[in-house]
Amino acid sequence: MSAERFAAVRAKTEEVLAKAKQLYGVDVKPTISFNLRGRVAGWATCKFCAGQRVYGLKFNRDLIAGKHYQDILDETISHEVAHIVNYVRPDTGRKHDAGWRRVCIALGGNGNTRHDYDVTYANGSWDYVSNTGHVITVSQQRHAKIQKGTGYAFRYGKGRIDRYSRFARTGQPMPADPPNGNRVAEISIDDIIRRMRAQAAQPAAAPAKPVQQAVVQPSTEDGSWADRMRALIRTARARGDGKAVVVQQAIAMGMKLSSARNCVQANWDRA
Repeated sequence: MSAERFAAVRAKTEEVLAKAKQLYGVDVKPTISFNLRGRVAGWATCKFCAGQRVYGLKFNRDLIAGKHYQDILDETISHEVAHIVNYVRPDTGRKHDAGWRRVCIALGGNGNTRHDYDVTYANGSWDYVSNTGHVITVSQQRHAKIQKGTGYAFRYGKGRIDRYSRFARTGQPMPADPPNGNRVAEISIDDIIRRMRAQAAQPAAAPAKPVQQAVVQPSTEDGSWADRMRALIRTARARGDGKAVVVQQAIAMGMKLSSARNCVQANWDRA
């Protein structure tokens, strides 16, 4: 069945390419492959090889083999061929602008920039509940990365997921509590700034005599500030904490807020 569907997608692509030649004079023969997986339905490519442009069209084999086969035929092919037309003739449009949309509709598509197909992953999938309450389905590979500490943020208000989110294998009941336990509460940079401003606004009692502010200096045993900061970052990562927690710890060590933020940012990827 899949072989027949792949052949049908290839034939429909050739048909839409012929229409692009008729309407826009675009006469190219892109490579057609079916090696996409995950959430991307189709992909149009334009690369340079030996001084010449090489065009390609890739389609999602899982969506073709699943319930969205007809959507690939009716919408995705025209969507991606419209990108090929834009590559060859930039005057017709680019990316997903109004020009691209006109070409897509002329080729038989609906002009939508995104799809809402339900994705079926070959190796199974997992459902996560984001911090805004949306259910996000991810592949087995992405699930493994999340459980190792990687977090993902999604656009359009869908929120963020990480290993402290509620999750379950697709099709299984969603647990009431996060399987990995509740997240350690973090203090954001904005909260720190608000607290400092509130303290500054309060009238301070005049001290009997000036008090010298003690500044913590690194000892030879502790190493440099950068070494100490990286140690804090490594510890925070092991607990699943974010940058804001390390900034708060650096302030407690005697650093100013701006210096703490800069130091954490500079050393976060080096720890």
